[in-house]
Amino acid sequence: MPATGIPANPAGWLVTTARRKAVDRLRRAASAERRHRAWGELAIAWDAGTPVTPRVRSPTTGFG
Repeated sequence: MPATGIPANPAGWLVTTARRKAVDRLRRAASAERRHRAWGELAIAWDAGTPVTPRVRSPTTGFG
């Protein structure tokens, strides 16, 4: 796509842009759901007085 002006294929550009925005929105919603679930689990454990071990990602592997 050119930096300015009309793209070579405007319909294709619109479809690609819409698809990418939809995927971004789905990913954002899934991420928010995981965060809310984690905070809920933490709140339940806190209320129960259970010691909570934080899940920290490994700097080398990226997994917990």
